[in-house]
Amino acid sequence: MSQYETRMTLPEWVMTHSNFARGLDDVRSGRPFDAEIHDGWEYERGRLFGAIAPRNMRLLTRAKNLNPKALKLYIAARHRGLIL
Repeated sequence: MSQYETRMTLPEWVMTHSNFARGLDDVRSGRPFDAEIHDGWEYERGRLFGAIAPRNMRLLTRAKNLNPKALKLYIAARHRGLIL
């Protein structure tokens, strides 16, 4: 089994990916890990974010923009190694 190639990604790109939102929703809803997601990096990051973010923190604003507080928390968690 080979390793995946890694590359730097922008937090904004990761957090606006549909699998990130799905992972976040799954954790907040108490659903188990969904092994059927084939491209799971963003899904797993969303699950990790859901484990540390306050439950009432919205991912998007009402205008469908990325919530700046959520972005700031994600960046801090990534720098601390809580989210890869």
